[in-house]
Amino acid sequence: MRLQETAQIYMQQLADDCGDGVLVALGGRDDMSMTYAACTRAVAGIISLQLNVGSRISLARTAMGRAYIVSASDHERNEILHRIRQTAPEDELLSTLRGISEAEEQIKSRGFYANFGGWQAGVNSIAVPYVSRDTDTPTLVFNLGGPAYVLPAERLENELGPKLIAMVQTISRQGL
Repeated sequence: MRLQETAQIYMQQLADDCGDGVLVALGGRDDMSMTYAACTRAVAGIISLQLNVGSRISLARTAMGRAYIVSASDHERNEILHRIRQTAPEDELLSTLRGISEAEEQIKSRGFYANFGGWQAGVNSIAVPYVSRDTDTPTLVFNLGGPAYVLPAERLENELGPKLIAMVQTISRQGL
């Protein structure tokens, strides 16, 4: 709970800095979904994804979900991948697995994962895993997303990805 309260302050600052149409969220795994534990939007915003605390999104297709899978323990990751292979539509399985592999490469090389329309057409997002120093806190993921016309690839990769990483590092330094 302390993490959520502290994170909310920094998330709001980032959302306000990013402007209208941007949603900044914190989520955790709930079976084969990610559930939002906190989310913020720009105070002056009009445009927004209609997601709130408690919203569930895909574990396998979203930036948040893929970042979670990449940061999970080997055992948990293998369990998730097994379930994806068992349940994913055959025509989507290869692209889903490729996306998870890309998430791993991107997080290793630049610290965040960018997903362009992989969850829903016209929605782009980035995600950064958060592994707390507190062993009782589960792995969580910070996400920043919105309409593609507000968040084109260049803006996400060059401007907002580094800002999301900086926010997560600031929260981590709080010792949460």
